[in-house]
Amino acid sequence: MTFIIPRMVPSDPISANLARLSEMGMGFSGGEELVKAYMERFGFNEDLFTQYTRYWWNLLHGDLGISITGFPMTVQQVISYSIGYTIALLSFSVIVSWLLGNILGALVGWHRGGRLDATITPICLVLYQIPYYFLALALVFALAYVIPLFPIGGAFTYGSLPKLTLEFIADYLYHATLPALSIVMASMAGSVIGMRAMLVNVLGEDYLMLAEAKGLRKRTILMRYGFRNALLPSMTGLAMSLGFMTSGALLTEIVFRYPGLGNTLVLAVTTLDYNLIQGIFLLTTVGVLGANLLMDFLYPLIDPRITYTAE
Repeated sequence: MTFIIPRMVPSDPISANLARLSEMGMGFSGGEELVKAYMERFGFNEDLFTQYTRYWWNLLHGDLGISITGFPMTVQQVISYSIGYTIALLSFSVIVSWLLGNILGALVGWHRGGRLDATITPICLVLYQIPYYFLALALVFALAYVIPLFPIGGAFTYGSLPKLTLEFIADYLYHATLPALSIVMASMAGSVIGMRAMLVNVLGEDYLMLAEAKGLRKRTILMRYGFRNALLPSMTGLAMSLGFMTSGALLTEIVFRYPGLGNTLVLAVTTLDYNLIQGIFLLTTVGVLGANLLMDFLYPLIDPRITYTAE
């Protein structure tokens, strides 16, 4: 699908890149000859079957091809530059939002109908319906424009070079605060609602009534019996979120001009960079499948009723 669909667009990568350069005021003479030469250089003048078989041959040899947009860089080099920023942003944001959302959702579900439930649940329902890119725009307007506490965009100060120093790390964390906050706010609301619903469902189980009848403390009943058994669906959601980290928080990265994989994917699509599109989607597929496989192995550690041992 990722091989065929981009090639159905009525254009070609070379013409698309030349048009983009022309819009930037970088015109070229002899455009048709240039397009023809580069089409032959990248093999795009051949039939689809030949291109497809060569794609699989290169893929089986660990070669994702050359990025047309980043020529002469390979797809691996372009991805390796962007994926570090994406993983740094999303790993922190996803894990923090998951932990806070599930803990808060468990407390709200345990005290359902109380003051905490009446306050937190409506707020989360509203936040859950708001697109996360709208939250990103609102945060930019409020905390970067009206009250200039944070920079409007970018991953670091313009003109500085990425390097492993305390000064650069501090600068990066300063720039990543707003993007991370927008993702945490949007993701945490869904975790709160999901955990609350699961815990309320679990509270009607017989084993919780037995634990209460045995005189166990409410905190023990909540954490060891209620929260733990309501956690399984949330773990699946965490695995999906971690898997999709490889595709980046696309719209958030656009809003904040963050140089992650999402921004790179948008550039690849707008310039019809076939090889880069294929590489990013392949990485996303492997990431999602790998994260779900890992979570399948972790399920028995959470719920002892699940086992992969043969009887």
